[in-house]
Amino acid sequence: MEAQRVAAQQCAILVINLDRAPERLAFQRAQAKHLGIDFERIPAVDGAKLSAETYHRYARRWQRVLTRNEVACLLSHARCWEHVIELGCNALVLEDDAVLAEELPAFLNEAAALEGCVVVNIETRCRRAFLARERSAYSSTGLYALLRAVSGSAGYLVTPEAAAMLLKGLPHKAGLVDNYIWGKRDVRRLQADPAFCMGLDVMQAHFQLEKTALARSNIANNGRSRAEKILSYCRHPLTAWRRVKAQVSLGLTKIILPWVVAWRVVAPYPSILANYQALKGVCNG
Repeated sequence: MEAQRVAAQQCAILVINLDRAPERLAFQRAQAKHLGIDFERIPAVDGAKLSAETYHRYARRWQRVLTRNEVACLLSHARCWEHVIELGCNALVLEDDAVLAEELPAFLNEAAALEGCVVVNIETRCRRAFLARERSAYSSTGLYALLRAVSGSAGYLVTPEAAAMLLKGLPHKAGLVDNYIWGKRDVRRLQADPAFCMGLDVMQAHFQLEKTALARSNIANNGRSRAEKILSYCRHPLTAWRRVKAQVSLGLTKIILPWVVAWRVVAPYPSILANYQALKGVCNG
């Protein structure tokens, strides 16, 4: 196990963390110590401090107008992609609420050798995903081609080539960060199954645990009324058109793809719960 943990550091590990969320950084440090891994903190972009120019450059490129926090989240991940290119090695990108499996160091040992324009989703939100039926040749572990965008950006491995491709699409293809990453067809998208990571809020809900203050999202989009949504689409009709196209595409996908690919829930490694319980004192922050 110790040899696997040392080898895992052939992959860089980057943790996105807001300056105003020191309790989450403390959680990630405790978790890293428990797993025997190291990480580099990447300061998150704060939506409250975004300039109007930067916000408007990204906000209206998707199916609806993005909030300042959603733009900031995308730009935080873009910082990581830039750093991956600078490092010149594969990297695991984590949001600061990611809860990890004990098996992760062994996976990183193998993932360090992944080549090409590849991004691997190590997270599950316990929702159905469209996956290839056969395991990918990229790895001897449970990696499957991901055939349709999924929710979540709490944890993924990215190669320098894929990082460059993700940056190339900004700002003109900007959107919610998970939709942007997992909907991008010019990168090879893979899904780890079982998954090595869960967001803290999803993990607590999945295992029917009490929700802690640490699990509250820093980028949650406060619900808008139907009238506000309609008004937004009237003001920005191009976003409405993108939304209609996306929903039609999704509907056709759900009709056609289940006949030819697997449409199933990706399960988490059970050790995610054990890891959380070992860190419970920190998680209650």
